[in-house]
Amino acid sequence: MSSRPLVAAAVLGCIAALALPSLCNADESFEKGVAVFEKHRDAVVTIRATVKIVWSGFGESDTEEEQMEVTGTVVDGAGLVVTSLMQLDPSAMYQMFAEEEDGFSVDSQIVGMEILGSDGVGIPAEVVLRDKDLDLAFVRTSEQPDQPMKAIDLKDSGAAKILEEIVVLDRLPKVLGRAPYAEVQRIGAIMERPRKYYVPSQVSGDTPMLGAPAFNLEGKVLGIELTRSIKPTGDMDWDENTMLVIVPAEDIIEAMAQVPKKEA
Repeated sequence: MSSRPLVAAAVLGCIAALALPSLCNADESFEKGVAVFEKHRDAVVTIRATVKIVWSGFGESDTEEEQMEVTGTVVDGAGLVVTSLMQLDPSAMYQMFAEEEDGFSVDSQIVGMEILGSDGVGIPAEVVLRDKDLDLAFVRTSEQPDQPMKAIDLKDSGAAKILEEIVVLDRLPKVLGRAPYAEVQRIGAIMERPRKYYVPSQVSGDTPMLGAPAFNLEGKVLGIELTRSIKPTGDMDWDENTMLVIVPAEDIIEAMAQVPKKEA
């Protein structure tokens, strides 16, 4: 009897043994990711807003209204939601470029806003705090919700290492029924100065998950995916002066402390 089949079987056995830990780890990552999704999916909502934008310069002006839907993360069950300021109010981005043009300005006003819960029902809301440095907008319901909203506890936070897998939660657009969405990313870089940011891999391509919460596989919240921007110089393009980052939970908490108390 030839020894080749026995050798081949032994080699295949060794390969299977080497691959088994990786397969087990993949199963574990899957199970932990699903647990994060199931626990926090309803804390990710859609903010629907109508924004009036006024462009002026060179002796002319123009006004237009833009309707948009953006992702927000509920951080207080009483109706407080955090999202990306640049996503919610695009004039923040336009103004950054307009400053390079003398005599040109952009102004905007949110003329209508509501938060769509997991049931799709809209609750009137308003912006109560803006933080341009962190690209943060805090949005609060105008009325107390009938039931406390599902919220993420920012104090239950954790950390992640370079190349570590993380889970990011989002809401799909209207065309897909605003269904809850989950994505596994990795930490591509950790920026320490001028402040700490996690820089995630962007497996969504050209659609950054702004306003979406990020978690490590232990279910601890890392922070919210927002933007880090600098003023353009020379021939810098948009994608050169603005990047997707995860603002750590502790920085969100610090900013949240500045939100004015709701009047009784």
